[in-house]
Amino acid sequence: MMLMKRERWIFAVSLLSFIFLATSCSLVQDINETRDLDDFKQDALEISTPVLHNFTVIDIESMDLSHEELLVLASIEGLVNKHGAHLYVVYENQVGFNMRSVDLKWQDYLSTLPECNMTMFNPANLSQVIQHFQAELPGSFENIIIIDGEDIDAAQVATPLCGVTKSLLIPQQLYSSLAPYIPSTIAYNITEIFASNDLTTRVEKFEYAFENFFPLCNQSALTISIPEYPINTRDFCIKNDIFTLWDINYVDYTEDDGAVRKLANGTIVNATVDSDAELALFEKVLEETDTGIPVFGFAGTYSGVNEGRVISRISGAGKYCVVSRIIHNLAFWQGLLPPANYTFQQQHKDHDITLRNKIYACGVVGDGDNIGYCWNHLRLRTWDQLDRGNVPVGYTLSPSLHTFAPYIMKYYYENATPNDYFMCGPSGAGYAYPRDMTSNDLHQYLDITNQLFQASDLHEIFMLGLGDDLQALPAYAAYPDIHAIFDYTHHPRREDPELHGNTTYFRCFGRSDLPGDGDYSVIKDLDALKQYEGQLDGPIFCYFNLGAWDFNASEWKLACDYFEGDPRVEFVTPNVFVDLYKQSLQNQAGFTQRGLVTLITITVTVGTFALAIALNTDSLKHGTQGKSKEGNR
Repeated sequence: MMLMKRERWIFAVSLLSFIFLATSCSLVQDINETRDLDDFKQDALEISTPVLHNFTVIDIESMDLSHEELLVLASIEGLVNKHGAHLYVVYENQVGFNMRSVDLKWQDYLSTLPECNMTMFNPANLSQVIQHFQAELPGSFENIIIIDGEDIDAAQVATPLCGVTKSLLIPQQLYSSLAPYIPSTIAYNITEIFASNDLTTRVEKFEYAFENFFPLCNQSALTISIPEYPINTRDFCIKNDIFTLWDINYVDYTEDDGAVRKLANGTIVNATVDSDAELALFEKVLEETDTGIPVFGFAGTYSGVNEGRVISRISGAGKYCVVSRIIHNLAFWQGLLPPANYTFQQQHKDHDITLRNKIYACGVVGDGDNIGYCWNHLRLRTWDQLDRGNVPVGYTLSPSLHTFAPYIMKYYYENATPNDYFMCGPSGAGYAYPRDMTSNDLHQYLDITNQLFQASDLHEIFMLGLGDDLQALPAYAAYPDIHAIFDYTHHPRREDPELHGNTTYFRCFGRSDLPGDGDYSVIKDLDALKQYEGQLDGPIFCYFNLGAWDFNASEWKLACDYFEGDPRVEFVTPNVFVDLYKQSLQNQAGFTQRGLVTLITITVTVGTFALAIALNTDSLKHGTQGKSKEGNR
């Protein structure tokens, strides 16, 4: 069991204070059941489960649930799924996000699986849901926790306590109507605890919660989530007893954040930078909790500056972010385990490509470190595109899917073609900046990453935050299963690829997610390079960052089709790209100059820059590069 850095006697003291927190709170009689924290860590990778999954599906579209009622439902889902996968909910859309379609898409997939036995349940109201599972899974709801449904911080504080005490989360606005159907024992009345301790500010509430409640929670994870949204990861945090903070803002909201920051009434939420005291508390929580643990959720505003600062703080504390800003049913997905002894194996096969003096190109779709992206955008907007699977593409996934949503990973692996190759999203087990980690923390993070790689048949990493001087690269190269690193960002001082042990580092000169012109810029870039193909003593390797949110498989196929039959250009998957490059190094004795195979790394929308490089034969032979624009992630 991993322990906090603080003195552990606080746990015993907190258990006693747990009984006397507020005179107005009647408490659970026996809180002896604590989570076995070891079963949550990502080094527990063995998969074993019964052959058949029996679960209930509820579509809430016709129920017209309020914000407060959705909080109750999130607690129901977390508790019912605490020891398996028993409840799947089809939710309504959130503002700006077509979430209902995603829930239905995954439900359709589940309905095709012989090991899944779904029962549809159409309740008219929440009381019927509570009664149903009290009968189906007795003991799931033992107590209740009372909050003010309008106090978003109270809901965050109460979330892990619902899991710890097996309590339904009950807003006081609903108490009278639900009282006949819910347990009578109140584990906590958060509203009265706040009032009796004169806790009025966010800092005061969460400082109190961290000192008094965190010792009761799962020590193996943290969450930073949007408190204004009642669902998202709340069910998952209840299932796993995870201490939950608000989403963090180091900068103000901008219009670029779009609808994700708006409620149904159009109100922009969490729009301003957090106070110094709030940011200090966030950093204190990071500092005083274990290293090597995941932080679920994500930064507040979408600004690349805010994202960078939040991830930098998380990384500096020896942690990594399993990005999950918006995702449904994660408690269910975690409990839905593949059959015993199931092996995750990609569909790619050994290639028989002979290395020649030609241009080899590969494209990578990023942001797979975001399990919300893997659940939503990749599934709904990318995977069903007409031309997906017809040409070679590298798709990034989070290896943490293996632990927290194995059936989502299983779906992609089993529905891929040999042209669909999976890589690890930035920058390993979860989103982190290796440059900001201590040596010990980095090795702990890479140990977790390596175990997940071995379990998930992953070998290449799409990298963010390696550092301008690549100081973290040797640590990655120490793991034989990490075959290559494709850098997401711009490092102007790095002209050539580098081979460290068995790990090849490929650099990138820039990136963009802009849609619409990707195919033409790829064509222009490669056409410009073709004229020099015959003048070089070795092959040219071109790695294209295809973005993620606006990736269009048809545009990429258009570029691939343009060069079909051209003996000077060949598109390959990233694993083949890496293998061919390493083959070329074995033949470097026959090459001129410094014995280096030329690597040109460009993106789909930086055509003029790439063209300028291509027209300079010295830069092609010697790897001398100019500066390029560097985009935010």
